Amino acid sequence: MDPVSLKQVLVPLALFASVVACFKFVFDGMVRYRLAKDGVSPEQLGALLAGEGGLRRQSALRWGITLLAAGAALGLNQALGWQQLGAGGIGLLCAAAGLAQIVFYLITRSDRA
Repeated sequence: MDPVSLKQVLVPLALFASVVACFKFVFDGMVRYRLAKDGVSPEQLGALLAGEGGLRRQSALRWGITLLAAGAALGLNQALGWQQLGAGGIGLLCAAAGLAQIVFYLITRSDRA
């Protein structure tokens, strides 16, 4: 794929992702404002915000594990001497991302025995 056609694909995708993220941030802010304005008890508001903090930490953990696995897969791809990212390299990358998701599940599952 030449750089011009790559730009024609990536720029609209990045613009769409930016617009979606902006809507999400504005909507989250409006929900928090209305909860605070409507007189939700401080205990309930604190529990809601604490729950969101836990979800953000879990999201950061998931992305960290996934990106670490993807980086290891790309490093292995380079170490094996593969010059192009073909089907084998993409398969290796997908397998590493899947393994990262399983590791995340094992770390965060609530029924630890």
